[in-house]
Amino acid sequence: MTTVDELRAYVRAATSDDAFLASCLTQASELVNARVKTATVPGPILDLATREVAADLFNRRGVRNGIANFDGPDLTPVRVTRDPMRAADDILRPWTGAGIA
Repeated sequence: MTTVDELRAYVRAATSDDAFLASCLTQASELVNARVKTATVPGPILDLATREVAADLFNRRGVRNGIANFDGPDLTPVRVTRDPMRAADDILRPWTGAGIA
């Protein structure tokens, strides 16, 4: 299971964000478990999907109107998905099958 320390390192957050990171992890776990339902998914894959969803939930806090600027030399704006499950769906698809369109 992904820990707050691991998520903090992954998203490069400060320790002052730990309460919010814990909340993101809890929400991510609930979202992933709801998507998986009764499918048998290996533990490391569940952890990966949960970490990706938690990171997306955390990073949404600093994104206005779905557009984020990154600290690159050109500061090119990038559109961020509004669905935190998007990356997890790709990770989980071999075990959960295709989603409903």
